[in-house]
Amino acid sequence: MLFIYCAGGFGKEVRDIALRTGLLDSSILFIDDARHHESEDIISFEHFKRIRVDSDQVIIAHGEPCVRAKIYERLTPLDLPFATLIDPSSSVSPSAHIAPGVVICPLCVISCETSISENVLVNTMSIVGHDCSIGTHSVISSMVNLGGACVVKKQVYVGMGSLVRESLTLDDHCVVSMGSVVHRDVPSRHIVQGDPARSRMLNEDGKIFKR
Repeated sequence: MLFIYCAGGFGKEVRDIALRTGLLDSSILFIDDARHHESEDIISFEHFKRIRVDSDQVIIAHGEPCVRAKIYERLTPLDLPFATLIDPSSSVSPSAHIAPGVVICPLCVISCETSISENVLVNTMSIVGHDCSIGTHSVISSMVNLGGACVVKKQVYVGMGSLVRESLTLDDHCVVSMGSVVHRDVPSRHIVQGDPARSRMLNEDGKIFKR
């Protein structure tokens, strides 16, 4: 059984990826504590702990780095393997290292000698250049282009349509706002925006999607 943690819109997209890899719909369940009532395919975390078996796998379907990290830390003590989901339409180099818990959405290109760490999300139509490394719990949004040899550290968020010049470093917890063009390294927790991307403020609470 594959358990998808978070049953929102992106969770449905992750289920579609799982189906395209050959899993049956009957072998997929959602975990979501935000729902007040369980349903046929959505259960609570407590219910999951009662029914899961060692052969099951789990994947996190949330688009915010700090939430991905919190869920990962919640699941890790259960010693249950994390799935890796790569959409069949994406191109992943044989020399790329893809860690457990990674989701690679449709039409992405993961180039040679890249390293993608645990629980990273690479969203639709993004390009990760040669020799890049992406740290744990980071999110590369749709239509991002990371130039070769970029270093993306942990819990980084790169917004939709952003371009990052080759050989740059995006430090821990930083945010690249949607549509930005990054020409220089981004320090830890800085939020950058524009073309050229400039620091606007600090990412103090770690939250990307404000409500």
